Amino acid sequence: MKASVVSGLGQEFKVREVDIADPIGREVLIDVKASGLRHSDLSVATFIEGSRAG
Repeated sequence: MKASVVSGLGQEFKVREVDIADPIGREVLIDVKASGLRHSDLSVATFIEGSRAG
């Protein structure tokens, strides 16, 4: 599946193909049609050393 991934603080988002393990036990696999980002997700990508997220 495709995922938007941030590799570290201050890094930009990159769309990558990621492997998802088969469900085990009582887990289920769902088909996600859409998702969104919150400001807290963006704070990881726009991190500035010495600043405080807020």
